[in-house]
Amino acid sequence: MSTIKHAALVAVSALGLTGCAQNLGTQAVNDFGRFTALEAGETTVMDVHRSFGQPHAVAVIDETGERMWSYASLRARTNASTYIPFVGMVTGGSDVDATVATFYFDASDRYLRAERNEQSRYKNMWLMMGDSMTRSGEADRVCAEMARLDLECDEQAAMQNAANIDNFLE
Repeated sequence: MSTIKHAALVAVSALGLTGCAQNLGTQAVNDFGRFTALEAGETTVMDVHRSFGQPHAVAVIDETGERMWSYASLRARTNASTYIPFVGMVTGGSDVDATVATFYFDASDRYLRAERNEQSRYKNMWLMMGDSMTRSGEADRVCAEMARLDLECDEQAAMQNAANIDNFLE
């Protein structure tokens, strides 16, 4: 096969493969109806848990006792450069579209407000591997929060969601 035909075949294959996508996280953050059902001062942390599930990240604001629960919905597509021989070894990675929802609760576990944002970015596969090595204790914080509320923690989901957040959003 000629070099030109071979290069054309690789290019067409790469374009076809980039259409494959992986959805990660929770799709609930893309359902606006779930957000409209929330009422400041009335909705509780347990209501949010019933509607959105186990959070992907948890933080506590020490001064006020406020809590933040975050959820992410990620759609990762392999970047076309990944399939270019030799070049892909260096430039390969994923194009990621992310929706992140953060819910704020007062010290009494009452819902205060929510923020939702969308972002798109490219993430190099080498950086993702490095990020995995420096993963924070996010899964432990999520499981501690579930224990505080007498809820069962899905440790495997907590680890996977922490990895997804670290790999694609950080």
